[in-house]
Amino acid sequence: MDQPEYTTNDPYLASFVVSEGGVLSGCRRLGPKKVEFRFVPSRQLHQILRVYWSGQPVHVTPYRLFAALRLLKSRTLVGSAIDDGDTPDGEGDRTQEVQAAPPPRPRSSPNAPANPSRGPNDTETPLSPLP
Repeated sequence: MDQPEYTTNDPYLASFVVSEGGVLSGCRRLGPKKVEFRFVPSRQLHQILRVYWSGQPVHVTPYRLFAALRLLKSRTLVGSAIDDGDTPDGEGDRTQEVQAAPPPRPRSSPNAPANPSRGPNDTETPLSPLP
């Protein structure tokens, strides 16, 4: 018997789960501004969810988190016209399946500088924690 998929309507929770390695199985548009994100159930998914809901500070890679958010937004915008009412009964389905894909990897050239906005003599100053 298959386990039910984990679903959420929260795009920020879905972004965190994807950025931490959760497997997105698909998306379904429920309305003009509401999307249901579905995840493959696993032990890793449940650990990620426990971390998210614990309220404890977590080290997050900003690039991965925001890349996951951009990915989810782009996946939900594909074919944004959900229903034209052209089904035989005139009611329409009101759902749209969207295929999942892994977040994009950073593009880099082997000859590109680590940070093009910085000069060779610039040094990094570590950020101090907020009060």
